[in-house]
Amino acid sequence: MMALVWEIELPASDKLVLLALADCANDEGRCWPGLASLSRKTGRCKRSLQESLRMLDKAGHITRQENPGKGMNYTVHPVAETTTGGKSCTGSKNTHKPVAKAAPKPSRTITSKKDKPSSRARAKPKHSLPDDWQPKELTAGSICAQTVAAWQPGRIERELSKFRDHHLKGDTQWSDWDAAWRTWIQRASEFERDGQQRTNTLGRYQSSDGLSPTTRAALAVFGPTETRVDRAVPQ
Repeated sequence: MMALVWEIELPASDKLVLLALADCANDEGRCWPGLASLSRKTGRCKRSLQESLRMLDKAGHITRQENPGKGMNYTVHPVAETTTGGKSCTGSKNTHKPVAKAAPKPSRTITSKKDKPSSRARAKPKHSLPDDWQPKELTAGSICAQTVAAWQPGRIERELSKFRDHHLKGDTQWSDWDAAWRTWIQRASEFERDGQQRTNTLGRYQSSDGLSPTTRAALAVFGPTETRVDRAVPQ
C-alpha cells in the first residue's frame, strides 16, 4: 500500500498524510485513525489535516465514511493517474501527473564460467608417441636444421633411436611430437658440449699414471705403502 503512495506525485504535506493513512490501513486498505493520531504522525495541525483529507478524497486517493459515535473511517486506494483542481494545504493548485514508467532495460546474456571455453579446453590433447611416427622435415635455415647439418653422418639416426626409446620407456605424453623432437635436437648439442667440458676438466686433474695431484703429493711425503706380513710368534 505504502509503495503505491510513493509513486504518486503529490505535495509533500499531502503525501505525508496519505502515507500516514496507508501505514494505518489493513490489507483491504481500511483504517480509522483519529485526527489526534494523524497529527502525531505527521506533525500537522488538525485544520491543515482536514484540508489535506478533503483534497485526497476529491482526488480519489481515499474514501471517507463517517461512523457515528466512532469518528471517520477511511479507505485508502491510491490512484497514480488523477488530475484535480483541488487546493492543497499550501494553497497551491494540486495537479496529479501520471507517473512515467521507466523503459525496460535491455536484457543481458550472462555467460557463466562453466560455459566459457577455458585455455585448457582449447589446448590440443596430449598422447603417447605413435609407433609409426616419423619426424617432419626440418625448416631450412632453422637452428635445428643447422645443428643437424653439423652432425657426423649417422648421428641423426642414433639420436632418433634414443629419442624413441626414451619416450616409449617413460610413456611420455606430448601434444606435438615434432616440437618435442626439435627440442631433443637442441638439447643433444648442449649435452655434447657439457660432456666435452667435463672430459677436459677431468684431464687437467689426472696425469699419465692416472693419479690425481692430491694422491701424488701424499706419495711424495709418506712414500709408497708397504705391505707388512705379520710373523707368527714362536711358542
